[in-house]
Amino acid sequence: MNLGQTMITMGMFVLLVMSVISANRMLMQNSETGLQTEALTESSTIANDLFAEAQSKKFDKNDNGSGTQSPGEFTAPGGTDWGPSHAFPLPDSSYYGHSPLSIDTLKYDDVDDYNGYTRIVGADSTNGIRIGGYLVTVRVFYVNPSNPDVTVSYQTNFKRIEVDVEHPQYLPKITYTSLMSY
Repeated sequence: MNLGQTMITMGMFVLLVMSVISANRMLMQNSETGLQTEALTESSTIANDLFAEAQSKKFDKNDNGSGTQSPGEFTAPGGTDWGPSHAFPLPDSSYYGHSPLSIDTLKYDDVDDYNGYTRIVGADSTNGIRIGGYLVTVRVFYVNPSNPDVTVSYQTNFKRIEVDVEHPQYLPKITYTSLMSY
């Protein structure tokens, strides 16, 4: 084998190695993109489940079920009934730097109780890879009836529920919003 053939063989070998590395990088990026897409889909499912659960509760602690109460009869925003009252941290809370709460230890009887709710929800991807937990945080506000994007500091017949869902590796914080009326 002469010098020319050796150089061509070495050049082909370098091209082969570069092709394998490039293909491997592309496969890894496709896998990560797939996991990010699954994380986004899972986050919307988590938020929708939480909305359904919260909206199955009474509108307010002082809701007597008549459907004719005036807003002034509801609990004040940020009052003692707003937010969870019995909280126990989950063991994996230090991973997120927050103190999540377990829904099993909390007593929720109306929508306001979800204000300040935080939890880590575990999930697996469709191909069986454990992608860890999603940090879920909820906020509840009274809103202006004519413009639900504006929060108000007084009672109205409308509440906005905001659910933040994030994953430390695959998903930046996304906020989902739902409106509830009395």
